Parts: sequence; C-alpha cells; structure tokens
Amino acid sequence: MHDTMTRRQAIGIGAAGALGAMLALAGCSAGEDAHQDEGYLDFNFADDILPLGSVVVLDDGTDPEVARLIIARRPVYLQDDHIYDYAGIVWPIGLISDVASAPLENEIHLFDAEAIKGVKFIGYAAPLEATAAAELAAAGESDETALEALLPLAMEMGVIETTSNEGEAR
Repeated sequence: MHDTMTRRQAIGIGAAGALGAMLALAGCSAGEDAHQDEGYLDFNFADDILPLGSVVVLDDGTDPEVARLIIARRPVYLQDDHIYDYAGIVWPIGLISDVASAPLENEIHLFDAEAIKGVKFIGYAAPLEATAAAELAAAGESDETALEALLPLAMEMGVIETTSNEGEAR
C-alpha cells in the first residue's frame, strides 16, 4: 500500500531545499571560511526537529569539520529498515551524481540527532514547517517513517496525488 516517490522526485524536492539553504548560507557567510569554527547556534533537540535546509556538523571526527545540509527527516535505510532522524549531503558540495542514477557512495549521509555536534544554520521555518515538524515528532513516538507521517500533508498540498486504485499515492 505504501508507494514511494521516485528517486528523481525525492532528489528534486531535496535539491530545492538544498539550493535555498546554500543561497541563504552564501548570503549569511560571505567572506567567511566554511571550515572555521565560529560557534554553533542554540537548538533544542529534545523538543524540536531541524527544518530542511539546516546545516549541521556531525561528531564524526572529520578534520576540518565537514558540514551537512539536511535534505530529509526520518528517512528509512532499506537495508535494515532503520529509521534515522536525518539525511544530509555535504555542504557546499551538494548532490553531484546524475539525478537519474544511484547516488555516489557516501554522497547521502544518514544520521540521528545524537550524532550532531552543532548547528551552523537553521533552515526555513514557516507555519507549514511547524505542521510538518509536529507530524514528524508524532511519527517518532510511533516509529512511523516520514512517508507515513507526511503523505497526508503532501496530498493536501497537491504535490502527491492518489490513484483511483485502492487510494495509493503516485
């Protein structure tokens, strides 16, 4: 019953958020070295979910620190059905693989909130983000994926339609 978006659709949605965040970061940090530790923003991980487009540094020992741009929340790793808190791509590299092919190895990083060392930029947050974040928070309490949590909102927004066969999304 659960159809998923095509890889091209998912990348398109993620790329749009990534582009917006990269443009915002370019404007906010003009002339600053991306690897320079300038401190982190305050964010309450216990109560909040980072918006798409947020930029974080993971506690993974990379030197210099490598920032990741969040492109998905509550993604499922199909190899073992593990639901992660976030998926991200390296900032400022972004997705460099052909959108019609599989991503390059290590191009998309899956990680949980506990792996985040600090937040460099908080993505765009409008009232609709609060709705999506609340749905994702509720999904976390019931082990639902982002697809299960956000499909009704996507359908309400008109970005995903249902077919006449059994109400499946396409």
